[in-house]
Amino acid sequence: MKKNILSMAALLMASATVFTACSNDDNIISEQPAVNSQQTYTMTVEASKGDDATTRALSLSGKTLNATWAAGEKVSVYNVTKSAALEGYLEAQSAGASTTLKGTLTGTISAGDELSLSFLNPIYSGQNGTLAYIAANCDYAKATVTVASVDGDNITTAAAAAFANQQAIVKFRLKDTDGNDLNASSLTIAAASNGLLKGQFRNTPDTKHTGYTVTAGTGGFNDDESHTSLLDGDKGTKWCANNGPWNVTFNTASPVQVDGYTLTTGGDTGSESGRNPKNWTLKGKLNESDEWTTIATVTDDNTMPAANTTDVDFVVDKPGSYKYFYFEVTANKSGDIMQLAELQLWKGTDATTSVYDPITIFPASATNELTVALHNANGADTYTLTANVGGQNYTYEKSGVNFVDGKYYEITVKMVAPDPTVTLTPGQIGNLRKWGPSNKTINGITIAVSGDAHFTNYGSTGMMDVYEVPDDPEADPMSFSTSGSFTFTSSVGKIKRIDINHDNGRWWGAGDGWPASYDVYSNGTFTWSGTPATSVTLNGSYEAMEGCTLYDVSSIVFTLEK
Repeated sequence: MKKNILSMAALLMASATVFTACSNDDNIISEQPAVNSQQTYTMTVEASKGDDATTRALSLSGKTLNATWAAGEKVSVYNVTKSAALEGYLEAQSAGASTTLKGTLTGTISAGDELSLSFLNPIYSGQNGTLAYIAANCDYAKATVTVASVDGDNITTAAAAAFANQQAIVKFRLKDTDGNDLNASSLTIAAASNGLLKGQFRNTPDTKHTGYTVTAGTGGFNDDESHTSLLDGDKGTKWCANNGPWNVTFNTASPVQVDGYTLTTGGDTGSESGRNPKNWTLKGKLNESDEWTTIATVTDDNTMPAANTTDVDFVVDKPGSYKYFYFEVTANKSGDIMQLAELQLWKGTDATTSVYDPITIFPASATNELTVALHNANGADTYTLTANVGGQNYTYEKSGVNFVDGKYYEITVKMVAPDPTVTLTPGQIGNLRKWGPSNKTINGITIAVSGDAHFTNYGSTGMMDVYEVPDDPEADPMSFSTSGSFTFTSSVGKIKRIDINHDNGRWWGAGDGWPASYDVYSNGTFTWSGTPATSVTLNGSYEAMEGCTLYDVSSIVFTLEK
């Protein structure tokens, strides 16, 4: 059956590998008479090439999606009937359209048992937008066989089984609404039902690895707080240093299975929470001469607590066997100092947990074509795509989309440009007072003050307030009342929203143009929005010692209508 890539309904039968059964030549054969002991299973995989390619490694040839086995690829076996995983794997003995799967498994098998065969537990979060990456890391296929009988050393299956692909493969071509290519540095795909499979992780620590050798690092404030303290097995010590980024290189005595790692906060993090790391990567490799593989990336972490000597577990994006490691913190929560007490690698339990979340694709370089493996547990869904193009986020949303497992799609997506914004800083705004200057126009935005409203420029920050000191505030501090307003007018498009970024303050007043009242203390961003308008006014008052002041304003961002 022809598989035309240009067709939305083109069928991808990748990994639809057929197992033959019910003959002496194709039986599953045990090396030991007792079915409870370790057993060796030999399986012969029947598969065809070309238009009917049904094995798992993927490649494109014209309009045909081909697939073949690679030697050494592993298949895990799970006894569905007994709800138990069999330890070990079956491995492909050779490359090509057909192969023998052979390996040593430990477990119990009885006549009538249903066995689930799985090729690869996928981690979809680490994709780079290429078919080669999917073939090596995400090509998830399963098959089921039933044990017909157990007769001495022979275990006979009841019928042949076919591997079925467990995800759709989608090639997205990104364009703007005018049809021009959009070269994206990342593409985030989200489903409204949160049914997108991010990965299947062994996410519960089972064996924690010890005995690390530290070979390099960026040091610390002193010998007791150097990078070596991160891996000394003592939570009473810590790695503490300033002026990042911060890194440490280390290795284990022999290769270890890494499914996750534990970070431990420093002994005084309760009072110094800004020292917790925020962005970091963990890299690994099996041999010293190998290239580094990024096995974990964390950005804008909010799980490390403001608590002393506290463990936090993380699963890696690319579990596997590694011996050499490189850990780097590129940003901490706040301030110049970063600290951690311990890092410990661990092997997870054999049981896997499925994690459902949006997935983000990071190509090696910006591109308008990304090939992605997707599995949505909920079927048809509303998808939102967000592409980062030159630092701007282009978006696309469509409902009723059903990417069917086992199929290949090529889709051209016309993405919507982000709302234009104008950002003004205190240095640009300067000082605005009722006695002058009372207004200023920057980049098409005019800010005008009236009454007792002020904008005070301190250089990198500013203060926005409505306040005028009475003649004798000590004699009668509760009797005075002042008011004023800030009017924002745009000549470059209607204003949809205004975000005033600041450290702390309070606004007590109401808005004209966007009817609203505020009487709240706020930290971070004061957001004001409503029906798009060319001009809006934010009123404020100061009564009974309650007033309007936003301190340490770093910027005012105007979001405009397209």
